[in-house]
Amino acid sequence: MTAPTLRATDQVRGPHAGRARLEEDCGPASAVASYLDAVFGESDGRAHLAVGSGQRLEDGKLRFRSWVQSSFAWPAERDLLARNVAQEAAAGADVYLCPYLMAGSGRAKGAAVERRKVHADVDGQLDLDRVDRLSGYAVASGSAGHGHVYVDLDRPVPAAHHEALCRALGRYLGDADAKISDNDLLRPPGTWNHKAAPPRAVAWRRKPTGIAWDPELLAQALGVALPSPDLPQALSTPMAAAEPVDLDTLPARVRDALALVSGDRSTDTMRVVGACHDTGLTLAQTRGVVADRADLAERLASRHDDDVLRCWLKATDSRAERTRARNDEADSLQALDGAPAAAPSPAPGTVAGTVPGAAADEDAAARTRRLFPRIDWHQLWADDTEEEWIHHPLLPARRSVVIYSPPKVGKSLVALEMAVAVSRGDMFLGYAIGARHRVLYVDFENDPRGDVRSRLQAMGYTPDDLDHLDYLSFPRLAGLDTERGSLELLEAVRVYGSQVVVIDTVSRAVDGEENSNDTWLGLYRHTLVKLKSAGIAVLRLDHTGKDETKGQRGGSAKSGDVDAIWRLTRITEERFRLECTDSRLQISTKSLHLRRHQLPRLHHTVEVLGAVSDHDAKVAHLVELCNANGLAVEANRDAVRTFAATRGIKVSGRVVQDVIRTRKGELQREFTSARDG
Repeated sequence: MTAPTLRATDQVRGPHAGRARLEEDCGPASAVASYLDAVFGESDGRAHLAVGSGQRLEDGKLRFRSWVQSSFAWPAERDLLARNVAQEAAAGADVYLCPYLMAGSGRAKGAAVERRKVHADVDGQLDLDRVDRLSGYAVASGSAGHGHVYVDLDRPVPAAHHEALCRALGRYLGDADAKISDNDLLRPPGTWNHKAAPPRAVAWRRKPTGIAWDPELLAQALGVALPSPDLPQALSTPMAAAEPVDLDTLPARVRDALALVSGDRSTDTMRVVGACHDTGLTLAQTRGVVADRADLAERLASRHDDDVLRCWLKATDSRAERTRARNDEADSLQALDGAPAAAPSPAPGTVAGTVPGAAADEDAAARTRRLFPRIDWHQLWADDTEEEWIHHPLLPARRSVVIYSPPKVGKSLVALEMAVAVSRGDMFLGYAIGARHRVLYVDFENDPRGDVRSRLQAMGYTPDDLDHLDYLSFPRLAGLDTERGSLELLEAVRVYGSQVVVIDTVSRAVDGEENSNDTWLGLYRHTLVKLKSAGIAVLRLDHTGKDETKGQRGGSAKSGDVDAIWRLTRITEERFRLECTDSRLQISTKSLHLRRHQLPRLHHTVEVLGAVSDHDAKVAHLVELCNANGLAVEANRDAVRTFAATRGIKVSGRVVQDVIRTRKGELQREFTSARDG
């Protein structure tokens, strides 16, 4: 047929516009990244990835022994997604992406966040001249002459318009298959198609131009009439029918959610759907509940998407996030629920289609060796290097250390001073660090202006002194005892090139219950073991429980993975003790007596040997306080103990006794001096 005369707007959409004209010889990683930017742009949602491995041909179709699906937050996990695609492709897998962002972790038809493009999967010879007339972009799918074509729109369209435009685009290009949905999976450039032997590259045929079409003009050019927006929503979106419900029999939580009118109908819809989801109602029943409230029903009728389904999927994703560990490496051999049925494994020694089973096994073995490298015993025996220290004795290289204390003792202050010293290669507590290290400080406790800046200024530092200290203040990380939190932190470590990570405080960095051992086992399994295997040193800060003698608060497993545990104790307002209570490596100095100085700058020093004992220092400090505040010299033990408690000082009976004796001795000396004088 004769190609219609086409007109497009000049609007350039999204961050991909500036990257549209990449070099023709860009590598796989660049091809993947440019594709992600092109199809997802500036939207927010979850990108869905599917990975098939153990490939073989059966009846002309590619079957997989393993089919694993996962999702990534866009744009927060952009680089992580691109790296996963490139790694899986390099490992010999077939990789697919949904070119539309979803509202949740489910890849359901009609659940796209928005539809700002149309696509077609061409199974015949791709006519690139026709793609150029549409100012579209195209990807060779790896089958001879076949490809995927995309055309950008300058605004989102409802599902019915999207489907009509996709069908029309397929007819215009010819030989298009039935992939016209917003949950389709397509091959991204930078990967491989293993239908043929040897595998064929999936690559750009036409790069994005940055030109976006007005949907109405594109419909005219393709010769299709779009459904009227005035049609009932049920006809324009793939929604399931609503099921009538008896409001009086609904769970109390659902009735309460319906009764609460916040003035924000979007928020109210999400709250009602979430309550229905959590109390076990079906999606159809949830639609009936939402439709029973007039203002919410009016809002839904004015929309061209399935907002109830969007909220339902978001609720599913939110409720499952804490308990579901996403398999980011896609290495599990068990297909997820809802994935295409995997073909049975070939019998030993047999060949399926044109892909030998032995070759697939060989690929799987190579992947296993890459992901789980074994120790080289000869190399280990030949390694006679001594324990490396970033700071001796507090921070060994590549290990995990805890400093804990009661609240308000000053562990964050000590940790901040050490973090800056490590980042600058300066002296700290008498130890010359020497080399500079990149430090990532993850702070869930301290206000950046009122605490962090004021402390750094008191230490005498300026912004120019802190170029190797990367400080995350109240970061919106998922719990580090979850796979998602682990991926987020590891991505920050990768981006900033961190060699040391400080977590302040660890109890605020997890989602699980603090007293549950599962929480701390999850923290180690998901995050700490990965940091250790990457050679990253970790310093984490923690609090004591009500009984300070029992160590860190929380489950006993909290201490199981660390290499050294240090307890910080206040002796006086200026004197502290750091004591190593447990370690799995040899530490020659297990007790440090610290003094905090305010002038000429805020810093800590280690007291020399032979200095006054902790007991004597506490007695002298309490005597000074008693005298300064006019406590009677005749005060008994209870009075002295009560006075100390009002100053936040915990004292033993021996300290109280020596305070009383010292004060009476001072009085006696004064009397004698006055008499003799």
